[in-house]
Amino acid sequence: MEPNIKAWTRQTVRILEKPRYFNDEGSPVGGFRSVVIDSQDNCEFLHQVDGALDILDPDQTTIRPWPHGPRRLAFGVRRRNIDPEKAIISDYGLPVIVWGVREDEALYAHLSHIPQSPGTMGDLWRATRDEYTEYDWTDVLVWETDGGRGGDQMEYDLVSFLLDHGVDLGIGASTWAGARLTKFLFKIRRTRKADRLARLAVRRWGNRGFDSPWMIRIWFETKEQWKLREVSKRLQISEMTAAEILQALGYERISERPELWILSEKPAAKRKRQKWMKSETTAGLNEILY
Repeated sequence: MEPNIKAWTRQTVRILEKPRYFNDEGSPVGGFRSVVIDSQDNCEFLHQVDGALDILDPDQTTIRPWPHGPRRLAFGVRRRNIDPEKAIISDYGLPVIVWGVREDEALYAHLSHIPQSPGTMGDLWRATRDEYTEYDWTDVLVWETDGGRGGDQMEYDLVSFLLDHGVDLGIGASTWAGARLTKFLFKIRRTRKADRLARLAVRRWGNRGFDSPWMIRIWFETKEQWKLREVSKRLQISEMTAAEILQALGYERISERPELWILSEKPAAKRKRQKWMKSETTAGLNEILY
């Protein structure tokens, strides 16, 4: 089912009638009731859901609050390829990473197991428009959870990781020729300025929710084809650096359409991708996902 290119105006929120009943696979079971509310682009997703819950569960008996805190809320989102009229509870879920695109066109990420809002409805709509997600955020199922409310952040030196894979965030060159020269000089002596620029770029990524190699790779796996301009704009890096990341992940240009990049079947490209993924495993990063 193709994403709707028009901005969202309505959202359906469904509340599970029997939130503490689960099947053998750990998925919630039971019937649900729903309400349709107006969708506001600049409204935080969870704030909008809370507004719907004030209608569906005003006395907070179905989804009770934590002691001196917010509701014990868990939620799933309907997969886009499911007809909303035929959707059942098992058709609702969450990706490991929720992608968002802000008004400045920068990419943001949110780990779904961390209990905070994944962004505004506008952020989620722009990510859906660009096909970074298989979920329809206009259709949400909520239930009560007995789980915890936090997760540990994993620190990792992403600058060093990328350098090991031929990606230098500290170049900052405005032209391909200048970038090649700067990179050649970098191999001889890496400057403090280059290191500072690279770490600033990574810090900005971290402020937007993603600072790990596996998160970068998972984002690229949301689509089969990429344009340098899109990668550059979303990650807020130069097109040259965007090309380096694509190459490090085993992508190549399409000869008939050089503006597009796809996963390469060439042995050298496959080796680069395997090296990236093996490095993730060595660093223990895949343990979060697999």
